[in-house]
Amino acid sequence: MNRLLLSMSLAVSLVLGACSHQGIRPPLKLGEVEDFHTEEGRHDGYSVTRQFDFTAPSQGLFGAVLIQGHGSRPIVVRPRPKRDEVARWMAPTLRISPIMMGPEDPRVEALLANQVKGLDYDFMRGQGWLYEHCLEGSEWLCENSGTSLMTPSFQSLDALVTYLGRWLAEGDFGGFLHVEVWRHPGVPEEVKTRMGTYDGYSVDWCKPDEYESRILVLTPTRTADALGVEQTERLPGQSSMGCHARFSTFQYVSDFAQLDEAILRVGRSLRDGELVGEVLLIVEAPYMVRSL
Repeated sequence: MNRLLLSMSLAVSLVLGACSHQGIRPPLKLGEVEDFHTEEGRHDGYSVTRQFDFTAPSQGLFGAVLIQGHGSRPIVVRPRPKRDEVARWMAPTLRISPIMMGPEDPRVEALLANQVKGLDYDFMRGQGWLYEHCLEGSEWLCENSGTSLMTPSFQSLDALVTYLGRWLAEGDFGGFLHVEVWRHPGVPEEVKTRMGTYDGYSVDWCKPDEYESRILVLTPTRTADALGVEQTERLPGQSSMGCHARFSTFQYVSDFAQLDEAILRVGRSLRDGELVGEVLLIVEAPYMVRSL
């Protein structure tokens, strides 16, 4: 009973705080395919198929592994509740207390929907095998999609595949589990550059009331487009959605770990006059649109 209450408590905390960046550990590095050593073919009670040929690395997807159980029991995925039922159970005015939630409580089913019954998702997240925190726009990386799971690193893939394979074998399950490797976009805390004024430009985060996810803004300090001064005429290559100024130029990077280098590069261009006006640096990947 205590284990059940603990698992429900963790499920609630993941739903309510999935996008919080406070007190989280740095994400695992992606690594390379060579970091995955599990061989293809038959293992003790399960089989492994490597699927690294058809990927989309520019969008964050670097490959997948298919794990097949050879048992007689079917893999069961919890059904998704109807949308109106979820809205009623998770209403903003409803205070959810895991201590008051019994195993048959429909709110538990809402929290655990689309998970494979019997898999310990909390344990896998605790090991760093699955995504723990996701930014706005990439929340689907933290969601469960039936028999598909997403991991942020080749370096943890051996352990995850072994765990899932043993789960299939020990449970006498037949069927497939699919693990995809997606590049982790990282977290804002990976940016080492201090906010403030530099030689010819300033660095700041976008106003939180304008953007829920944090975006870096670089502003030239030697022109009329300095921080707090509205630019009234759009320049070539600029967008009408600014952060501090009315118009801004957008540049995209693959993850937060690349922002320090991007700040130096863009900052030099602003200082030397190669770029004019405000520049927003946005972390874009992974960005593939998925139908779950």
